Amino acid sequence: MKRLSQTLLSSMLSLSLVSGMVPVAMAAETDIDSHWAKEALQTFIAQGHLYGSGGGIYRPDNAMTRAEFAAIINRVMGFETQSSKIAQYTDVSADAWYYADMAKALAAGYLSGTSASTLRLRAICPEPLLLHCLQMIL
Repeated sequence: MKRLSQTLLSSMLSLSLVSGMVPVAMAAETDIDSHWAKEALQTFIAQGHLYGSGGGIYRPDNAMTRAEFAAIINRVMGFETQSSKIAQYTDVSADAWYYADMAKALAAGYLSGTSASTLRLRAICPEPLLLHCLQMIL
């Protein structure tokens, strides 16, 4: 369990470098060519952890939403089990791209609702969470 926690925390810190990603087919790396984290981004893309929004757009300087965060964590950690509790959240449409990823996040236990009926998917992942993860690893 400790190894899983360390891997998850390491992944979350790495993901802070690559925020703003949404799952779409991998394309040319046009907006990361001059980015300071280009090598890390290319590694995540090559490993299939990051998708772009098409046309080589990855938006590495954008803030990461909870839905984007869940999608990347699930890919990095290989989470597949989905929670049926996803149905209780009214802000998650069954046809949304992030529906399965949020169900996986709930099942894995690393995200929970912000109320009994909302997940606040477009909320920005807080930087203090990433700092807390760093402290736990060091």
